[in-house]
Amino acid sequence: MTTFKARYKKDSSSEYQTLITHLSETGMYAELFAKKIGLPKPALLIGLLHDLGKNCESWARYLDENQTSDSNRKKDDHGTAGGQFIYNALVNDQKTNFESIAQLLAACIMYHHGTGLPDVIKTDGTLQLLERLNKNKNETHVDESTDNLDESIRKRIDAILLDSNFIPETLEIIKKLTKSEIKQARYFNLGLIARFLSSCLIDGDRRSSALFDKGIPVREEDAVIKPDWKRLMERLDNHLIGFPADGKINKIRRIISDRCAEFAKRSDGIYTLTAATGAGKTLASLRYALSHAETAGKDHVFIIAPYTSILDQNADVIRGILDPNGKNGQIILEHHSNLDSSEKTEYFNDSSQTWNVPIIITTMVQFLESLFASGTRKIRRMHQLANSVIIFDEVQTLPASCTYLFTWAIKFLCQNANVSALLCTATQPGLDKLESDYAIPLSSESEVIHDIAGHFEELKRVVLIDKTRGILPEENEIKNKWTLDEVAEFIGGLNEKSLLTVVNTKSQAQKLYKALVKQHTDWHIIHLSTNMCPAHRRRDIEKMKDYLKNKINKCVCISTRLIEAGVDIDFDGAIRFFAGFDSIIQTAGRCNRNGELKDTDGNFINGKTWIINIVKEEEIIRSLPDLIHGQEVMETILRRYHSNKGKYNHNLLHPELISDYFEIYYKQLPDSLLKYKIPEHEDTILDLLSDNSKSEEEYRISAKQKYGENAKPLTQFRQSFDSAWKAFEVISQNTIGVITPFENGDGIIKELYAQPDFQRCQELLKEAQQYSVNVFPNKINEMLDKGIITKVPMKNDLEIYTVNDRFYDQNIGLSDEEGRMTANIA
Repeated sequence: MTTFKARYKKDSSSEYQTLITHLSETGMYAELFAKKIGLPKPALLIGLLHDLGKNCESWARYLDENQTSDSNRKKDDHGTAGGQFIYNALVNDQKTNFESIAQLLAACIMYHHGTGLPDVIKTDGTLQLLERLNKNKNETHVDESTDNLDESIRKRIDAILLDSNFIPETLEIIKKLTKSEIKQARYFNLGLIARFLSSCLIDGDRRSSALFDKGIPVREEDAVIKPDWKRLMERLDNHLIGFPADGKINKIRRIISDRCAEFAKRSDGIYTLTAATGAGKTLASLRYALSHAETAGKDHVFIIAPYTSILDQNADVIRGILDPNGKNGQIILEHHSNLDSSEKTEYFNDSSQTWNVPIIITTMVQFLESLFASGTRKIRRMHQLANSVIIFDEVQTLPASCTYLFTWAIKFLCQNANVSALLCTATQPGLDKLESDYAIPLSSESEVIHDIAGHFEELKRVVLIDKTRGILPEENEIKNKWTLDEVAEFIGGLNEKSLLTVVNTKSQAQKLYKALVKQHTDWHIIHLSTNMCPAHRRRDIEKMKDYLKNKINKCVCISTRLIEAGVDIDFDGAIRFFAGFDSIIQTAGRCNRNGELKDTDGNFINGKTWIINIVKEEEIIRSLPDLIHGQEVMETILRRYHSNKGKYNHNLLHPELISDYFEIYYKQLPDSLLKYKIPEHEDTILDLLSDNSKSEEEYRISAKQKYGENAKPLTQFRQSFDSAWKAFEVISQNTIGVITPFENGDGIIKELYAQPDFQRCQELLKEAQQYSVNVFPNKINEMLDKGIITKVPMKNDLEIYTVNDRFYDQNIGLSDEEGRMTANIA
């Protein structure tokens, strides 16, 4: 009798994994993971059937030929057979008609490779899923594969399918998991269930294969980590004990930390921590997370940050406290795209694929991609979000287009997957004040801080000063906005020993920097923007911290908004070019951050942050709609404040104004944008992932013409997964990295031009991320023509661009002006 194989071990023509073993192991993993949402039996079933198509002679020949020779024969379709088997077993039974579950389970099986789940209905009305289910059985080998099923596997499958309670129980659980008064939300939740089951299957499949290749036995007890939360909590407590207890700020930080510890005793839910900048949110929220994880028996703690600058800083702090000698990915995983190659250890390579570690510190991009992006690598991680604590740092930075996707996903996870979420920021975006169908349910009992207004007054360290021109009605005709030359003059007249100026565009940053360098040769002036590669920015930020600490000469930083969040730095004063309130507040948070500013008599005083608006000719922001909308809403807030300053205690940073800002901000955005509008498409991503009504209408029209009254009715399982996921971009990635000659980047460039082999080329490109600047595709040809960049002549299809040395400035980074300035950074 033929022994059917799942795969050969890498670089071996004799060692192989039997199909029986692989199906059993995958089923075990999938069942274990899906227990977290109450669906172990469906998960076990798809695990046992996912590679059914390998149980035939055609697959056996293909596998042997490709392992023992140079044959490049196209891989046989081994996924459809399992889908056809489960679909026919459930739908063709005359006693039942469980079309929706049959399609869902079949889809998980058939699409466990590639991009993941398909368009059940394509946007043109085509039933893509059913078309594949109707594929010729001679091509899928479903009958032969079923006949060849090992008896032990067949018995386990039959035990589930022949159980009269299986379908009713599964339907009841799915009904509970999709429960909502909103019809569209029920469809959306069903889509998340499908992705969750797909995640369980993909992870189980990959783990079984990977452990076989490594020669490591599969053990159920190793499948889910068992964090020692008590030990980690003790380490945090020991660290907190070392903090000074005296001083106003330290006492406030202690109160907030203790409140977080109290909140950890509550049941799972969605909570908020609205604390002022510098109030110790990072460690207070970590205390909540570890305490709740220990109390509630969680598998993971996720810390989600919007930017890698925040993430780097938080990861260093948290690792230093909880696991100072550990490797990245051992107990704490720092997972983002800007990691240095030296940090990508074996632990990282494994845990970044699975998220199977106690604490995962990652970006909002990675988090949302695990829920909504295309590709099995991203889908694989989703199930790890269940039974966890999720901390969202600076939650107000959530892209507006992702708002409704985020709120519905969080509600699903917290209501159905044993998740507790804490939304942390000084400026809560008012997600509870959205349209009722999409709002997150919050109340005063959801907030960690008892008296938010009082808390902000206690921690007041900065005064926000409105220096805008032409916004108030009486000024509209008589005041022109600021020019960059006027801003430079204004900066020159300020007495602050250190000053941060945050601008809106890279062009503004360069022009203002160059003007100040010419005028003030004795100042330390630093430029920061994404025209500088990550390694360059890190170097200059460290230099700037030294300047601020030494306080010998005046220190001025001109930065784009990249410094607004995550860079723990303290200036005497700050200027913010006109933007949304959240951005203005983040800049103010870098002013007198530690409350140590004193006057000439030694008395503590508040720092000052000025808001300045720039003339249209010097602020080209047509391609920044979020900034434009933020400015428009902020104009309303400024008029509201100036019309009744007494109401807000003459404080432009009053929490009521902040709340008003976000309420207006979201109300003025169209629903289609908040649902993630797809460019040049009638639908939104939320539509495609829920009731998919336009695709359904297309199907009804085409099906009526084709089948008349015999057209198959659609079920709740009708989402256009693939189309939605491919359209999903959390932060626009439509850019191309060009490698700069900054520091080690120069050596990487030289090695690339030496034509390394493909593997070494891939390694170099990973290293080059720290030395690359992203540019828009439509700029590439222009930059090539000007000689700013050069394309590396590669033998393969890789397109690699490098920056010519004379166009990379040691102060401002990538420049379109030839000639390098003398480095201002000592």
